[in-house]
Amino acid sequence: MLKKAYYNGHDLTQHMTIKRVTTPFSGKITNTYGALPGTNHHWLQSSSRGQCVVEIEAVIKDDVLHHVDELNKILSVDEDGWLFFADQPDRKLLCRLDGTVTPSSRIAWATIKLKFVSPNSYWNATEGYKEARFANNSVIVDNKGTAETYPIVTVDFKADCGFLALQGPDGGMYLGNPEEIDKVDLKPSELALNKVFTDINGWQKVTGPTQFWDQYLEKYFHQHASSPVFSSWGMKPNVAELPANESYWQGHGYYKDFERGNLEVEADNFIIKSRVDMMDLSGRTNNTGIYWIMVSDSENKPVMAIYLQDQGLNKNEITISCMIASSDNPDPKKLTLVQEFTMPAFSGYLTMKKTGNLFEWWAHNDRTELTVTQAAPAASIQVGDMVHIAKEATNAETGHPILAFTRGRTYRVDQVRGTGDKRSCLLTYQGTPVYWIYEKDIAEYRNRTTATKPGVLPDKEVYTWTYSSAIAQKRATKAMVYIGAHGKRAYSKFAVRDIEVRRTYDSNVRDLKNVFTAGDRLQINNISGSVLLNGATFKGAIDYDSKFFSVGPGPTELKLVTSSWAQPVEAIVEWESRWL
Repeated sequence: MLKKAYYNGHDLTQHMTIKRVTTPFSGKITNTYGALPGTNHHWLQSSSRGQCVVEIEAVIKDDVLHHVDELNKILSVDEDGWLFFADQPDRKLLCRLDGTVTPSSRIAWATIKLKFVSPNSYWNATEGYKEARFANNSVIVDNKGTAETYPIVTVDFKADCGFLALQGPDGGMYLGNPEEIDKVDLKPSELALNKVFTDINGWQKVTGPTQFWDQYLEKYFHQHASSPVFSSWGMKPNVAELPANESYWQGHGYYKDFERGNLEVEADNFIIKSRVDMMDLSGRTNNTGIYWIMVSDSENKPVMAIYLQDQGLNKNEITISCMIASSDNPDPKKLTLVQEFTMPAFSGYLTMKKTGNLFEWWAHNDRTELTVTQAAPAASIQVGDMVHIAKEATNAETGHPILAFTRGRTYRVDQVRGTGDKRSCLLTYQGTPVYWIYEKDIAEYRNRTTATKPGVLPDKEVYTWTYSSAIAQKRATKAMVYIGAHGKRAYSKFAVRDIEVRRTYDSNVRDLKNVFTAGDRLQINNISGSVLLNGATFKGAIDYDSKFFSVGPGPTELKLVTSSWAQPVEAIVEWESRWL
């Protein structure tokens, strides 16, 4: 029977008359067997199906060379093309010419043989891929051919989901965790760390340069090889073992990861409190001491800190510094000074709290009472204000430009003198006097107001700072403490008794982060053997029993299974009928 044949849309019968088409029922099947030792029996090791091959016998009646040229133009392709026969309009073969177009005559009635080889063992549907939408997590795939086909399923999540299974006729894909829940009940707070310093068991020693501190602090905060001393008062610096070098702080630094709570180790919001005694009863005024608390993330990058220090400037005055992670410094370990205040002695609690983008510091002394809060700017700079130096500032005493590395810091105004254009301020950094700077050379400042009970010494300082930035997104995972002195001149009564960290929650229900969230698109491609989430390789859990699967001839049901608590998903399946 004469046939119409097309290749890549070109009618081959415009240039030849088809006499015969030879098409095997399927690609060549190759079986490999292994022999059972000592027997005449064999077992099947593997079976494979080869490529589809189509041979066409045809005649070119006249003008042979012209028609051969046209056939060569049609069949000489860089990529496989589609071969189609009019007597089987439902299928097409991806293939290319194998061999040459060799006519038996150059004039008329020339016979030719064309051999086409496909990379596949099947014919594809002419209509291409069909699509069907899942209803009630079920869909029917109707393969009208005789060969297996491999479906592609795309799932759109409208809400959170912890698990999804795609079940086929012979296996399926199982993604996520079927036990995952969406929400969990929470208490207002839970312990993340609780330590009474009768020992340092369970804590790790700070080692190596800049493990926690930036290079500036590492230079002045030396970690001594000895261990601290413990008494009924708590943990104290080991003064007897500390070197006499008074150029740097010498002491002991330790850290501990938060203990896992109901949900996690990390803490978005927290409150940390530590009981400290720092008083000098020796009658001397040049004794020293420092106690530092810092909360850090999993990479040891700081979130916020508070510390007490007296550098021994002959006045027994303790400086309390409130610090936060720097937002504009390339050094991820850099801290920014938020506020400083002073007390003559301290016996009480240091507290830090983070709630979203609200950061708070307290120094609560049992012996006195004072409250410090942020206030509206005053008309002029006052003692206690926190300031920044203008870029073009000069030293008010020498007239020389200030050093470049001192720009960008936050300073405390310790003294104010003069009037008019000659009004100047003594700036201190971490308790140390640095410059006299003219008031006009101060770029910005924050005033504070002080309310004191009559006849009572300063007791409590509170500072609150709202900070909307990446700092507010940091998740705390550990606490670090450092206790030490300048050389051997330590405060006579100086110890840290305990430290407690609590995770805090603003709701009694936590919506957990699930494997799949609203807006996610998941694609399970059984052809390529890939699972993509939002266009990238799925990195979540895939059950060991998962496998990609095919769909045989005829109608086949596919099913989706999701977390019991999840909202319904939207899903479609695409497939192509195929013939052997």
